[in-house]
Amino acid sequence: MFKPGGYEAKNIDGLILLNIWAHYLASNNPEKRKMIFAGLGKPSYILNQDIAIAEADYWNRYVAANQEVREFLSKDIDFSDQYCDDMIKRSTAIDYGLPAGEHESRARMATALSEWYRQPIDAENIIFSVGALAMLRMLFHIINEKNPNGHIITPVPFYPYYNLAEHNNNLHLIDVMDQPGYRLTAHALKKSIDQLTGKTINAFLFCDPSNPVGTVIGEDELKKIAEVLKTTSPDIPIILDEAYCEMVFSSKQHISLLTVAPELKDRLVVLRSATKALSASGERMAVTICFNDMLKEQLVNETAFTYLHTPKSLQYGYSHAMANFMPEKRNNLSRFYKMQVELATERLKKMHAQMPNPEYKIEGTFYVLADLSALLGTPFPADAQQVLGKKDTVTTDEDICYSLLFNDQVMISPLSYFGVDPHKGFVRITCSAGIAGINELMDRIENRLVLAKQL
Repeated sequence: MFKPGGYEAKNIDGLILLNIWAHYLASNNPEKRKMIFAGLGKPSYILNQDIAIAEADYWNRYVAANQEVREFLSKDIDFSDQYCDDMIKRSTAIDYGLPAGEHESRARMATALSEWYRQPIDAENIIFSVGALAMLRMLFHIINEKNPNGHIITPVPFYPYYNLAEHNNNLHLIDVMDQPGYRLTAHALKKSIDQLTGKTINAFLFCDPSNPVGTVIGEDELKKIAEVLKTTSPDIPIILDEAYCEMVFSSKQHISLLTVAPELKDRLVVLRSATKALSASGERMAVTICFNDMLKEQLVNETAFTYLHTPKSLQYGYSHAMANFMPEKRNNLSRFYKMQVELATERLKKMHAQMPNPEYKIEGTFYVLADLSALLGTPFPADAQQVLGKKDTVTTDEDICYSLLFNDQVMISPLSYFGVDPHKGFVRITCSAGIAGINELMDRIENRLVLAKQL
């Protein structure tokens, strides 16, 4: 595979490469239609107001303090010992902080999350990180260093970052595409564990709500899953990737395994993010809840080694946002994305491109899966051969996505990037472009499907 300019893509993540080509085509084909970006998780709801207010307050305090210093400096300066001492007294320099985060921000976040999970969470259980991906990388390093040949049990489809070669993860997959509604079940988990009898399990890793599927496990099934997990070694960590937990479509907030089975909390590592729900992807704000003292210390050490600590201003802003994240704000956010997901779902049904499982129901995130297998066997665009090399026919979901990219200026994601068989012809579509944007996206896909039928 190749990047624009003919450079070999090498080990670059497939979704990142697809995004690079989408931006390249958008910038270098002005005569064509506007590129529709629906391949990455792209929040479009307004930036969480409490983040903006809190961070502005954080910096305004320094602005006010600096004003006093400027008044002092405006006088005739006598560079004496007294001058140095006076400057030290007035200094507004921001010092290094603690690797896990400032106690004030951690305590504020702990209070907010205690209410969310309906479980006591202490400031000492909180670790701020520069995005959830950084924390995942550190977790994987700790887990795999202890048992290099151990397995991490996780559902497929999975978030592609779990499977990067650099992590050296040995994923043991639970194929939820064979389950009712593409949802993880306790039965499927038990079957997966039994398959590893006599082998080492390094961790369990659950993404709920699911990226890319958009399903939610639900309280009843989580209780059954908890019973299965209790039969496994108490030394095996259970990682809960809850990056989308604020984005569930029901009137009730997301139910976590932490809430359902607090007796497992010493094994739980819960990852939260401001990326999607608070519309703050570029600020790289995330927090981890960890109750296991030994694992927490390892994560704190990894944090110190990697980037010392998360910026203090981000800790301040994120913790204030979560302290003020009332149900009304969550409901408004959820309704915004639910409208768009429901529109995309309805359009896919009308063009007979819905997923084959009739029980599939999207209950969170802003993603929808689609079956575009009707495009398999169609001609592969000549222009796209500069990416994938010489080929005449669309044979995989990746081919489908590059065909749509070059022919129709539509960027969506092949589900094979998430671990699914590439010959199924399944894709993931991000629903955040607004009603007009989603209709335009679906119009273009539908037009391509109509043309395919005429071949």
